[in-house]
Amino acid sequence: MTLRSQFYIATIAILVVAGCGPDAPRDNPLDPYNLGPGVYGTVYRGTGGVITGAVITARPANIATTSDQLGAYSIRLNGGTYYLEAVYNGYRTVVDTVTVPQGGRVQHDFVLRGEVRFDSAGVRTVTVRDPGGTQSYRIVPWCLAYHPDGAGFLDGYAFTCRLDSFVFYPETTVPVDNQRKLYLWSISQLPGVANFPQWVVGRTVEIRASSPSHSLLVPRTVPGFLEPLPHNLYPANGQNFYTPDTLRWENVLTSVNLSAEVCLGLACVWRREIPFNNRVYCDTALGQSGLYTWRVIMRDTYGNEGSAEATFYQPLP
Repeated sequence: MTLRSQFYIATIAILVVAGCGPDAPRDNPLDPYNLGPGVYGTVYRGTGGVITGAVITARPANIATTSDQLGAYSIRLNGGTYYLEAVYNGYRTVVDTVTVPQGGRVQHDFVLRGEVRFDSAGVRTVTVRDPGGTQSYRIVPWCLAYHPDGAGFLDGYAFTCRLDSFVFYPETTVPVDNQRKLYLWSISQLPGVANFPQWVVGRTVEIRASSPSHSLLVPRTVPGFLEPLPHNLYPANGQNFYTPDTLRWENVLTSVNLSAEVCLGLACVWRREIPFNNRVYCDTALGQSGLYTWRVIMRDTYGNEGSAEATFYQPLP
C-alpha cells in the first residue's frame, strides 16, 4: 500500500468518526434539518428564476414569512395538514395543501405565473363638427395593461370591449414600456341604433383581457359628450386668410381647456394651448399656399373632447 493510499484511508476514517455520515450532526444553520419542524422550499418564477419577497402563509396557523434573495422560505410548524398560500404582486396566487410529519420537515416549492392587470382604464367621448357643419360622435374606450413578465406576454390575451350585445376588438395598440401596452377602441355607430349619442351616454362598457387560464374585466360608464361646440369660426368656408393673423370663434362652455391647431393635409403645421378665450394669434407665417384646415379643441379634466373645424385658403404671397 502506498503512502498516498494510506493517507486517503486515514482521512476517510477520521471523517466517519467525526460524524460526516448520514447520522452526523449538522452545524450549518441554513440546513433545513436545523430549522426545526415545519415546511421549507423555494418560490420560482414561471418564466425562469426565483422570486424575492413573495409572502408565504400557512393556514389555519396564520404564520407568514417572505422568500429571500434566493427565493427560499421556511416556516416552523407542528405536525399536521396546512393550506400553504404564496402571494406576490402581479402574480397569480397559489394555494396548496401540505402535510407536515410530526417533528419533521417537508419541502414544498412554488411556481408563480404572472397575470395581466389594468393600471388604468376608462371611456372618453369625442364630438367633432367638420367644415361642412356635420356633427359626429364617438366613444373611445381604453385600457393601460401591464404584465410583470414583460409586455410581450400581453399578446397571449384577447382584449375586447363589450357594449350592450356588441363586442369590439382594439383599433390601436401602443407599446408604452417594457411591461405595458395601451389598447384603444373607437365606436361611433351601432347596427339598429338610430340616435347613437343619446343612446350610449350612461351605458356600461366592459373592458376585458382573456386568456385560456385567466380573465380580467373592468366596467366603465360612458360619460356625456362635450356640447355645445365652439361656433362662428373665422376664417371659414375656404376664405382667403394670410398669416400671421388672428383666428376667432365663439365659446359657450367655460370649464374646459382650449387649444387651436392649423393643418395642411394630414400634417399639423401650427398648434397652441391657450387659456379660455375666443381668439388666438397665429404667429407663424405659413410658407405654403393651399387649403388649410384649422380647429378649436375643447378638453375637460377627464379627457373628453369636442372640436369645431373650418377651412381657409392661403394664396401665394
